[in-house]
Amino acid sequence: MGLEWSDINFNNNSISIYRTSQYLYHEKQIITKTPKNETSRRIISLPAELFPLLKEYRIYWFEYSQNVEIQCNRLFIQQSGKPLYPGTINFWLKRFLKENDLPVVSAHSLRHTNITLQILNGIPLRQVSARAGHANSATTSIIYSHALQSADVAAAEKLAEVLPLKRNSS
Repeated sequence: MGLEWSDINFNNNSISIYRTSQYLYHEKQIITKTPKNETSRRIISLPAELFPLLKEYRIYWFEYSQNVEIQCNRLFIQQSGKPLYPGTINFWLKRFLKENDLPVVSAHSLRHTNITLQILNGIPLRQVSARAGHANSATTSIIYSHALQSADVAAAEKLAEVLPLKRNSS
């Protein structure tokens, strides 16, 4: 929710994570914060296929901003031009899932899915950890031990394919 247009590098297909948004219920306001630790501030590469969509959205966003007093440079804003409430993404996702008869998940669970898929597809744990913004790969290892175990089983199966074991027929 803290992503701003200046955080997107269209030439390198990457985004910089420098800030987060948080809604303070008692104060009834959205504040900008730095991520929770130094490693949470990061630059991550994204699939090149995503950037034409971002360019299209950027055109829409700038056209929209001509008619509204934009109060921030965030990608995701309210109709009034203020930063979007952090909970809005979960609201939209829940509605989308219901309309499409899909299982209910949270936006945060999509983060877990992304990290698990990286592990299961052989991305080195250190790289997965860095992309997730974890302080060290031990954190990733503990949280995603189930995926690491599955990856270990898959590695054993691949070894069996490459090095077929001959059995004695006694």
